[in-house]
Amino acid sequence: MTDRKQAPCLEALWTVLSRERLEGGYGGIEMPRPDVLTRYLWNMALCEALYPSLQAVEVALRNTLFSAAEAVYPFTRTPGHDQIACWLDIPGILLGDEPKRVAAAKSRLRDVNLPLEPGRVVAELTLGFWTALFDVRYENTRVLWPRLFGQKIFAYAPKSKRSRKALSPLLNRMRLLRNRAFHHEPIWHWKDLRDQHALALDLTGWMSPALRETVEALDRFDAVHSNGLEPFREVVTRLSHDG
Repeated sequence: MTDRKQAPCLEALWTVLSRERLEGGYGGIEMPRPDVLTRYLWNMALCEALYPSLQAVEVALRNTLFSAAEAVYPFTRTPGHDQIACWLDIPGILLGDEPKRVAAAKSRLRDVNLPLEPGRVVAELTLGFWTALFDVRYENTRVLWPRLFGQKIFAYAPKSKRSRKALSPLLNRMRLLRNRAFHHEPIWHWKDLRDQHALALDLTGWMSPALRETVEALDRFDAVHSNGLEPFREVVTRLSHDG
């Protein structure tokens, strides 16, 4: 049953973190509040521990893909014409809502008085934008796939994974995990979380072995995941006593 009496510190956490959110994602109304908070803290640590690997996938993907397409579709900017950034503006390459996303990214840069340099536009576009470029539409029109593979994008991937069809679901899987982790959603209960972390490292290594090696030097996800709830149960116990 739900605890009726809690230490002041735990009561304060229960309020500021939202009872509905805690009960909905971390235990339920019948679970003791210390157990719910323990899960919440473990989830927080898991999201933090995933940051290096997920950041690496996102940054490597956008820069590698952009550079590959730039080589296929070179574009010379007109001096003084700040509306044209790069190949992203060439009619017929981007499909569906993607041109609108580029326009929105430029608008955000203008709002803060930043120049419309290609690098800034690339960084302003979301992971969802870049993963959308692996949609089958871009193979049907042959504007991106398979021609970008000729520019060594995902050059270190196994041959069986070096296709748009193979990569698209893997990248979308990373997009979902990234959005959940970066927006503070529950992931502690995902049965395949360790596999998803391994996939993030693989995707990074398929683009840049050097970046994967760097991330692995920082990465502590396996330890946080393997240690489980116990370290955070100890934290909640201390907070209970301190309260």
